[in-house]
Amino acid sequence: MGKIILSCKPRGLGLEEFTLGLVSLYPDRRSRKQFEKKWVEFYKSDRHNSDVFKRNEENLSYLSESWVPTKKDSRLPVLLLFGNPASHSVVARMYFSYEGKGREHRIWRIFREVSLLNWVDPLPVVAGSLFDSSKVIKKRFFDLDYNSPFRLAMVVYFSMPSAPSEPSWSGVNGLCKLFGRKAIRLIENEEQKRIRRIVENFMPDGGVIIAFQKDAYNGVVTKEASGYSLRGALAGELEAKSGLHPKVKVFGVPPTRFLQGRKAKQVLKDIIVKAQG
Repeated sequence: MGKIILSCKPRGLGLEEFTLGLVSLYPDRRSRKQFEKKWVEFYKSDRHNSDVFKRNEENLSYLSESWVPTKKDSRLPVLLLFGNPASHSVVARMYFSYEGKGREHRIWRIFREVSLLNWVDPLPVVAGSLFDSSKVIKKRFFDLDYNSPFRLAMVVYFSMPSAPSEPSWSGVNGLCKLFGRKAIRLIENEEQKRIRRIVENFMPDGGVIIAFQKDAYNGVVTKEASGYSLRGALAGELEAKSGLHPKVKVFGVPPTRFLQGRKAKQVLKDIIVKAQG
């Protein structure tokens, strides 16, 4: 029986390759057969998956994103924690690379509006030059070359990408459907170890995590904290200590699809003010 559940190796700036041990996740024939049946549909759900995934009988490998600068300055470290990446963004080598037919993803505009992150010289992202844009933007991000009250990192809670616009397989719910309850818990345990290492390295003396997704929030707060709810997120009530580091505070915000709304945007603005205080 294979022992590896999840391993990771760097593949470039902000890019990593993960490998899941299918034998460890599915030691019996029945559960493995159920996974293989769902895998066919999952794989077909996004045309970019052929550039993201590769596999054999024992392992499933995929590319993912992790923007954690090693440079430091005097600003408070803030880790932006999302659910999981979209396949097309991984292919473009950039978080929230675009939406629709190549327009700038809403999250970058919202980050500018709430003064969380603003490039000194705005760089529009267009479908025809995604790789060129991502290279410049990532370099600026890793060089801390941006306007923000914080030193930022962008990380996903679940490393495996999924389709952003196919409801059956999108987001973290799509991963849960694909792997099943038992296997996703094993995967989550390994992902939490990865997040813990990132937190310890990026903010050894403390900082702030802003979680944009339910599992991400619940996975990094203490066991005593109240769980994530959309109502609580929209009301700005999700604030807790982190179970990963005693000097790290966690705020929960609405998912990115809600952030265009006035109420959700105000929650993010208020958290930025709290974090600075």
